[in-house]
Amino acid sequence: MKYLKIFFILLIIGLVSSRCSQNSENTDLIKVTGSIEALGMTTFQYGTHRIDKYVIKSEKIDLQEFLNEKVTISGKIVEGYPIEGGPILLLVEKIEP
Repeated sequence: MKYLKIFFILLIIGLVSSRCSQNSENTDLIKVTGSIEALGMTTFQYGTHRIDKYVIKSEKIDLQEFLNEKVTISGKIVEGYPIEGGPILLLVEKIEP
């Protein structure tokens, strides 16, 4: 019985640490350089703009101000995307000219 309790405790610790390491991977910023384009009509229903192979959106920055400009963006992959066969969604946190 004692070994069974130890086994379950170690199993729970392993599952929790595995989940935490998966979440920490998503905190890394991805840098992409290219021209920001308006998204227009798509078969998927997310994002507001496009850069390179990514769909992007921002809660802090008005991406429309950088339309058709070559910039470098820094952002995080939004968990749960891509969906509906669409591209990866990045949440833009910083833009550099």
